[in-house]
Amino acid sequence: MWRGEDPYGSPDVRMWRRGHTRRVASLLESGTVTLELRDGVPVITLAVEVPAEDLTGEWSVLNRLMMLVVDGPGDAGFLCRRLGPEGDLAPAGWDEAFDRAAGAHVVFGTTPDAPTLFARTAD
Repeated sequence: MWRGEDPYGSPDVRMWRRGHTRRVASLLESGTVTLELRDGVPVITLAVEVPAEDLTGEWSVLNRLMMLVVDGPGDAGFLCRRLGPEGDLAPAGWDEAFDRAAGAHVVFGTTPDAPTLFARTAD
């Protein structure tokens, strides 16, 4: 992972994936990301709206100690800091539950009817 400049001079965030670079659509601040366990199941809630056509594609999650990458189809995706001012945003048992489930449920938005999907582990 590195921070670079695109040819047009605007900052972007890129990650290395299967031999090529890929742009991550959005860097989300800690206040827009919630990590929780619901009945032992890992759930990532992102306070964002995602176009409906992106919800039909395959999503994956890269779970690391300092960050999460929620990667969608095409250029859809979110880079989320896992460490905030108060420490790790993930609850106790998060990593074990994530490994057991081989991914996490991702909720796009904060309303009761927000779209939810399962994103498999990217490892």
